[in-house]
Parts: sequence; C-alpha cells; structure tokens
Amino acid sequence: MWSRKAKAIFGLPADADITHDLFVSLLQPGDVSTYRTAWAAALDPAGTGTYTLEYRIRRANDGHERWIDSTATVEFDKGRPIRVVGTLRDVTDEKNAALRSNRTERGKTAFATSPGFGELPVTPLPAGPDAVPANVLAFETASGIHPVADLFRTALQSLPLHIAVLDRAGTVVLVNKPWTDSAGYTGDRLSATMTVGANFRDVCRQSTTSTADAERVLSGIEGVLNGTLPLFEMEYACQDPVEQQWYTMTAAPLAASGGAIVSHDCITDRKRADRAVQASEVLFRATFDTAAVGMAHLTTDRRLLRANSQLCRLLGYDHSELCAMSTFQQIVHPDDRDIGVAHVEMMRAGGADTCRWQQRLLRKDGLVVWVMTGLGAVRQPSGALDYLVASVEDVSSLKLAEQRQDTLLHELAHRGKNLLSVIQAIANCSLSGERTLKDAKTVLIGRLQALATSYDTLTKVAFDGVLLDVILRNELRSFGGRVHIAGPPVKLTDKATQTIALIAHELA
Repeated sequence: MWSRKAKAIFGLPADADITHDLFVSLLQPGDVSTYRTAWAAALDPAGTGTYTLEYRIRRANDGHERWIDSTATVEFDKGRPIRVVGTLRDVTDEKNAALRSNRTERGKTAFATSPGFGELPVTPLPAGPDAVPANVLAFETASGIHPVADLFRTALQSLPLHIAVLDRAGTVVLVNKPWTDSAGYTGDRLSATMTVGANFRDVCRQSTTSTADAERVLSGIEGVLNGTLPLFEMEYACQDPVEQQWYTMTAAPLAASGGAIVSHDCITDRKRADRAVQASEVLFRATFDTAAVGMAHLTTDRRLLRANSQLCRLLGYDHSELCAMSTFQQIVHPDDRDIGVAHVEMMRAGGADTCRWQQRLLRKDGLVVWVMTGLGAVRQPSGALDYLVASVEDVSSLKLAEQRQDTLLHELAHRGKNLLSVIQAIANCSLSGERTLKDAKTVLIGRLQALATSYDTLTKVAFDGVLLDVILRNELRSFGGRVHIAGPPVKLTDKATQTIALIAHELA
C-alpha cells in the first residue's frame, strides 16, 4: 500500500497499481544490486529485519533523477516475513547542496513525514531466487496477528521523525517517542506543552504573544484542520544549549478522521550546507570580480560563459557583448589562433591541466593588445573536461620593452662593428709611411683618443648628433684662449661627428 505522496515522489499517478517490478524498473541500474542486497538482508529472520538505504530513481512522469532516502522494518511470524512498514523521502536538494559545497560527509539521516513520505512498496518479489512469501504485502493481511491500529502505533514509534497526531478539534491524540524526548523539537515553551491531551490550537493561541512563529503555526494548523490548506510547511530556527538548529514543520490532513499529522524534521545540516555554498559563492564572486587580471570561464568549445570587469575593460567590450560571441577565438589575432586551439585540445585529451602562452587579442576599437593567457582545466568526476578557467594579463608594456631591448642590442652590435672598422682604418693609416715605431705609436694613440672623445660626446647625447663647436672645442682646448671659435650652430650626424673629430685632431 503506497501513500499518495510516495507515488508522487516516484512520478506515478495517485491511482497507480504499484508492483515490485515497477518499483525496481524506476531504480537507477547502478543501484538495483545495492537495493536487492539490502532487501534480502532485511527479509532474513536471523538479521535485524530493518534497512536504511539511499538510492536513485528516474521519475516515471518526467524521467528526472532523484535521490531517495528510505527505511524499512520487517515483521516476522514464526520466521516468515508477514509485513513491511517503511518511509521514504526525496533528498535530492540536500545531495545537491552537499555536492556544491564539496562536503563529502553525509548529513544527518532524516525521514520525511506525510505527505513527504509514503510506505515502501511491499508487494511480493517475482518467483525465483529472490521470491518471498506471497502474504508479505502491506497493512492488509489475513494473519490477524496485529490489528492495524497496533501496527500503526508500532510503526509510528519506530520512525525517527518527531510526529504528533491531532483529531479534527486539534487535540493531540498520539505522539511518538522522538516527539516526547525532544519536546517537539521547537525549542520553546510552545513545544513543551504540546503533549497528549493538549489542544494544539489553544496552545498556539496562548503562545502568540511570546513566540514569533506561533501565529504562523496556528494559522497553518487551522487551515489544514478546516480543509482550506492541503499542506502546511514552515521552516524555523531554535537555539538549543549548544548551537542554533533549524527544523521544518509539516502538517498534513488525515482524510479519514478529519484530523492532522504534524511532524518536525531537523534540516540543520542542509542549512549549514546551503550557507557554506552561499559563502563560497560570495568568496568566489569577490575573487573573480576584483582580480587584478582578466578572468573568464570558457566552455570546452571556447565559448565565453562569464567574464570579469577587468577583462571587459582590457578588450573594450561589455560583458553581454563578450558572452554573445560564438567563440573566444573571434577576438584572437588570426596569426595566434592555432596555438590556443592546440592547448585546448591537449587539455581535452588529458595531456595537461594548466598551460600559459602569449598571444595577441583584438580590442573592440581595433587595437592589438599583447596578453599572457593562462588556462586551467575543471574536470568532471570521470576525468572529462567540464569547462576552462582563463586568466588574461595585459603584457603590452612588457612586450614593448622586449622589442626596445632587441632593437638596442641590434644597434649596439651594428655600432660595435662600425667602431672596429674605424679603429682598423686608423691603425693602418698610423702605422704606414716613413714614421718610426715611436712616432707611429704616438700618432695612433692620439687618433684613438680623438675617436674615444667623439664617442663619449655622442653617448652623452644618445647618438642624436653633436654640434660642430663642441667637437672643435674638445680638440682645441689644449690651446687655451689662443683660439677663438665663431659661427652659426651646425649639428653633425653620428658618422660626420667621428670624421670631423679626426680631421680636427689632425689639424690641431
């Protein structure tokens, strides 16, 4: 016997006839073996007669995958299973929250209440090695060993949820042990007085002045009891002696009696996971948006998913314009596109998880900017490439400095060769003719000193030309005031400076 909520969780219509084969067909294939093992162990009279299990299903109506947390208790008669009572709950949201925050430890095991849970399917397994006695069905049984009321009470007490049953007037007629032990899990005077015989609505009315949530609870319970609400749910926080806890209260109508069933479920772990995810997202967003370099997320086909403001400023595009591009390659210089494609393909093949290279990007205004691009691979659990994290740093000034350095080195090498040629010519000229070795040495040294003086003068003006009077004054300064230089300023080129300096030296 399945409840309506149990059928809804599995995506089945309320009037669906549930068989064990149908139930197994909705399990994910990878979880069938685990389920059968747990089911067989629970049916073993020598065992505990219980199981708690998480498994995945594919909903019958939409095919969506959901995580289910279930528990079951088997009752035996002379070693034979006669009935099974259990609960199940959709825990997909908690699973996803835990996954997003990278929490590997399972949260607290919790079980939902009506209408958040339903009895587990207990129709017989098919004939064969897995077969069980045909009378293991549900509450309806011909054994007469336990009346339904006793069975219901037994099942209620075995559930870990905190449950109270109300009659149509709102009086508490039944609570289970977890409810009694925890005083309803509400953590205030409201729950402490919510015992068997108390009227739920009266207690709420008396507490509305001291408990902020009591008015909401009163409105919800009255709506369920008078039939105007098909379901009431509310999240609330309470402070226990150690730390703040979070709970979900659920109230659902009991169709037959006109009363209601109220449950409290601890969702503290889920709340902590959600807050951890939110904190992580805030930290990520702050890091991403305030990074000193351009940052972006790319799909495996190099399409932009998101970009930070620094990258937008660097390229001159709005965020929407960048993300609307079919591929990031649109703004890469045509001559540099192949290397980026090669790096991505290498990462897709698993050859690397990170890479860096220089390339040119095209700004919106048409200018070219040199950047250092870094890529990091984010992979799926299977190892397949999921998406890429890119960093883009403007290195245009560095690239310009490198180009200037290359030019300087080239010019230095050129000037060095020219200087050696001049020295060679001076040496040949000085050592030729009828001069003695001593005279030739004196002439050579004098000419080299004149050349050195001209180079020193050129260096001081960064080889930007020298005035003629500066060259003449350098060569004639040994004559003191006996020589007077006059005339308009004449600026000499680098090559002319060397030649005129040597001529002035010879004439002096």
